[in-house]
Amino acid sequence: MVRSRCASLSHAGIVCAFATARLATAASVGGNVSITSDYIYRGLSESGGKPALQVDLHASTRNGDFVGIWASTRDHKLEPGANDDIEVYIGHRFDLSSAWNATLTALNYSYVGGNQDLSNDYQELSASLGYLDRWTFSVSAVPNAVRYFMYNRIGRYDAFVADTNAEFDGLRGW
Repeated sequence: MVRSRCASLSHAGIVCAFATARLATAASVGGNVSITSDYIYRGLSESGGKPALQVDLHASTRNGDFVGIWASTRDHKLEPGANDDIEVYIGHRFDLSSAWNATLTALNYSYVGGNQDLSNDYQELSASLGYLDRWTFSVSAVPNAVRYFMYNRIGRYDAFVADTNAEFDGLRGW
C-alpha cells in the first residue's frame, strides 16, 4: 500500500518537474478555493451529500500547455475509504479556429488519508473537442480503474468515459 502511494506520488513529482520546465515562460498562474454543497463526480456524491472544500492551483503558457493540481475533501465512509482526493494534471490545448479547440490531458488521481488497505489511485488520458468554450465533448481512457461490487474490491480493469456538457447564458444566449 505505501509503496503504491509512493510510486504514484513519484509519478506526480516527475510530471510536476517536467511541467515546471515547460512552464518557465508561463503566461498565467491562478487558482481558486471553494466550498461546495456536495462534491459530485460523474454523477455520484463523493462527499455523502455534505459540503466539501476544494482547491485548484494551475499555470498555463501562451502556446496552450497547462499543468495543475486540484484537491477536495470527501467522505471517508464511501469507497475507497479516503479522506481526500488529489488530482495532478498536465495537458495541451489546441486552438483549431476562433471557435473550435481541442484538448489533450493526462491526470493522476490519488486518494489519501482514511483507512485504505490497497491503493485506489489511477490515471486517465482525456481528449476533448470544444466550441466557443460553451460546449465540450470528451472521451477518457482509464487503463487501471479500480472496480468494486457490493463494497468488495474485485480488481482493476480498463474503463472508458464519454461525456458532453453545454453552458447557456439565459441573459445573453450563446
